[in-house]
Amino acid sequence: YSDESIRRRIAAKVRRNNAVVVWCYAPGLITDRGFDENTMQELTGFTLRHEMKERPLQLEVSDRQPPLLRHAAGMDSYQVGPVIWCDDPAAQVLGRAGGRDALAVKPLRDWTSVYTLMPLNKELLAGLCEFAGVHRFARTFDVVTANKSYVMLHASSAGNKPIALPAPATV
Repeated sequence: YSDESIRRRIAAKVRRNNAVVVWCYAPGLITDRGFDENTMQELTGFTLRHEMKERPLQLEVSDRQPPLLRHAAGMDSYQVGPVIWCDDPAAQVLGRAGGRDALAVKPLRDWTSVYTLMPLNKELLAGLCEFAGVHRFARTFDVVTANKSYVMLHASSAGNKPIALPAPATV
């Protein structure tokens, strides 16, 4: 749900400083006037369409070359409804689900918009972090907590766990 005030506040926050914004599923679809595709476009910068059906969908990526998809692995299937897809010729489509554009990127003035119909798995999230320039302390998909004084890694499996610090430091 979003009303005009919420959409204005979100726009003021994210449409600057070359931010990368990720929109999942149906951003802005539900408004005080009901379902509205125009508010999704107002919020995300994408032309998005919706269909009031529910069906099982699986994200299919055809090219793992874009940085956002470099870690993409097997994608899970999800029951999705309503189905929201990207219908924007100005967007770079990175994945499809059910024959429709389901993962897309669109560079805009002062920011970049990313839309995904499907939930983010750890591989897509890792690619998004790298795409957006977010530092990743570990490439092993373990839980990491860090601040200026410490780094904590909660290992989910055995093995070496290299940690990359964002700057030179005495450890």
